[in-house]
Amino acid sequence: MKKLCLLLALCLAFTGCLFGCGKSGEEESGAAQEDAKGEVVDVGEFTVVVPEGWMKFPQTDVFGETDADGNTPLRTDAYGMIKDGKSENDAFSKPTVYVYYYDEAGAEEQASFNTAFYDENTPIELTVNGQAVIANESKMDDWAYQVVFIPVTENSCFQVTIPLDIDGVGTSYEDADVMTIMESLQVK
Repeated sequence: MKKLCLLLALCLAFTGCLFGCGKSGEEESGAAQEDAKGEVVDVGEFTVVVPEGWMKFPQTDVFGETDADGNTPLRTDAYGMIKDGKSENDAFSKPTVYVYYYDEAGAEEQASFNTAFYDENTPIELTVNGQAVIANESKMDDWAYQVVFIPVTENSCFQVTIPLDIDGVGTSYEDADVMTIMESLQVK
């Protein structure tokens, strides 16, 4: 059952990603500005630095109402980035990072909920901005992820999902760009 739930969640995320195309750069990312390490993107509820060479990958709200042109609204609490990406489909073949902001779930609560979706969860010792965070290497079938939970307050957190190995493609928190992404996260 947990595999089915996770598979459904991943399918919804990927489906949402695919429906996010067709928007201009400013529409996709909201307000943006340059930072020494990349572009600062205003997602809505938070900002994130998208490193140079990474494609901005706004997530759509697959449950939101479409507008008159059939466009699904963009999520203000989730964002994706694809290294060397040229289209949304590259999420299946290039290193990708997904960020989610939970404003009603602390890091421990979200981590506990999330681990139920995977077959294996191995804790990782990790610090982000000098703060110890909850992190796991999580596996489901032949797929592996690093899932990092960065506390914001006692009742809110960021979840950073890093596909470590999906059909031989992935990245890691050890990549300098991935660490830049995690260290840049700011709630508005």
